[in-house]
Amino acid sequence: MGNSFSNSAVILVLFILLVIVVSVFSSNLYLNPSDDDLGSLSRTQGYDIYNNTGIYTLVFDDKDGPISAPSDIFIPPGSRHHYEMLCNAGNKAEVEYEVWQSPAGEEIGSFEANLEVRSGCSYAKFSGLDSSSNIRLTTSGTNLYVYVT
Repeated sequence: MGNSFSNSAVILVLFILLVIVVSVFSSNLYLNPSDDDLGSLSRTQGYDIYNNTGIYTLVFDDKDGPISAPSDIFIPPGSRHHYEMLCNAGNKAEVEYEVWQSPAGEEIGSFEANLEVRSGCSYAKFSGLDSSSNIRLTTSGTNLYVYVT
């Protein structure tokens, strides 16, 4: 009877030690993940659209893709909208804006642009620029500048 009790006690102690060892090593993975563990899912790339028209207001019209709509649809002269996009492989989004004489005025033109990023944020840019003939768009990396000609 004493031998059976000691075997059960040894098995119980070994099981408790196994649980402790497994929990210590697995919790370390969750508390201290490496960059490889996180991958590119947690990284984002920022993009800015600047209103350099002088007197016109840019008005957000539509978006398509993995970015959120801006909190304010108007970009007054001298201001900008900022977007963030996850650095997943092949992420691409599109934004569309109208250019108005004032927030309550008449539309004088429009433009659209694609926001692109590669996995790990290794390459990001604006592309696919299209605008009315009186709207000029220039880019510098992840910045888009809007002018009226």
